[in-house]
Order: sequence, then structure tokens, then C-alpha cells
Amino acid sequence: MVCEGEVAAPSLLDWLRQGAADVVTPHDLRSPSFGARLRVAVERRRIDRQARQAYATDLATGLPHRQQLVEHMSHLIALRERQPAPMAVLVLRIEGIELAGARLGREAANVLRRKIAVRLRAGVRSSDVVAALGDDSYAVLLAALLAPGDAAHVGAKLLTSLRTPFQIAGQEVAVATALGIALHLQDGAQPEALLARATALAASHTPKAATARRQPTTAETLPVLLEDVAQAEVLDLDVVVDAVV
Repeated sequence: MVCEGEVAAPSLLDWLRQGAADVVTPHDLRSPSFGARLRVAVERRRIDRQARQAYATDLATGLPHRQQLVEHMSHLIALRERQPAPMAVLVLRIEGIELAGARLGREAANVLRRKIAVRLRAGVRSSDVVAALGDDSYAVLLAALLAPGDAAHVGAKLLTSLRTPFQIAGQEVAVATALGIALHLQDGAQPEALLARATALAASHTPKAATARRQPTTAETLPVLLEDVAQAEVLDLDVVVDAVV
């Protein structure tokens, strides 16, 4: 902000509180050191933006972290009070990341985390949110569903996407996944309650690796099977794999 004349301290504080990054007088503009001062201010703002971005994301995956997800859920829940629509939170607990790190190194584990994030992101809509909950867990916020049962279909799709082994450091790495689903209002009305419910469901089930198909499932029986899974509130990877292969 450029102002004329001398600046009183109270006015300066008011401008800064309103969002001004700095206050410059005509005398400052004529100063030989103004260019250096401007460069310092620009660099300071760049560093501040980077710090905020780092705070807002999980550095290993580039995804929003838990707090960002909770804030997004809070805004969405407030919107749903005015515009009701089904929404759900999925929590996926992954096994195999720690083993990959032990075998191939820490950076390989981080690469695996990022590749898992990419597959999850590719399996949902742009309006949905994929977040990192820790080293071995992810959350998916389904912002709007046509019906509550659609959450099970999305969960099945995501589990299937993780069946194919990942190429990490020239080697195939497979993961096992457990999934928990929490539906807004049915399982909780607040973000933390929904996350806790979905996390508990995922933790209560031992992740299982993909297995060979036993009995083909027809298009007629798939909706029934997915409905049964949704009622159980936990998607067993064995069951889902058999259903969607």
C-alpha cells in the first residue's frame, strides 16, 4: 500500500490488520534501497506461501492431510444442511508400504504412497476429496451421492484399482487393503465422528491381498452382493475382488 505523507502508528496497524503486506510512503519510493526492500518483501511472501502449502498437504503424497480434510468436511456438512444429499467417508488402510520401505528403502515407500494416491484420485470425481491420514491410511470424501449405497460401489472400484501390483524401483510391489465406510447422519453428523467410525471399521478388519476368483458374479447378482457388503459396513477385499473381476 502506498500512502501520502507520514503514517501514524495506529493507521499503519489498521492497514496491516486489513491485509496490507507493507506500507510505503513517497519518501520510501525515492529511497535507493527501495528495490532491495521490495525484493525482500516478495521473497518473504513466497516463503510464506510455501510454508502454508506445506502445512496444508501431506509431504509424502501431495494430498491434503487430516486437518484439511476435516475443514473441508465441516464446510460440506454446513452446505448439506441447506442442500441435503447423501455423502460418505471411506477410510482405506493399506498394508505393504512399510514392507516396501524395509526392502527397497524409504524413498521407495514414499513413491508407493504417491502411486496409491494417484490411483485413488483417478477412481473418484473431481468434486471428491482424497486425503492422507498417515503413513498407511487414506480417506476419500464422497461429496455427493445419488444414494447411500453408492458408497459401496465406489469402495469396490477403489479396492479393485489397488489390486494390480505397483512398479517400484524396478520391482513389483503388492499391497493389501481394508476399507471402512461411514455415511453422513447414519454414522455421525460431525467430521471427527465420521472419520472415527470409518477408521474403526477399517481397523477392525485384517487387510487381505487379492486372491484368485472363485465364483464368477453376474451383473444381476453384483448389486445384491454390494448391498450386503454395505449393510455390513466393511468391505472385505476378498469379497469385493470376487464380485468385480
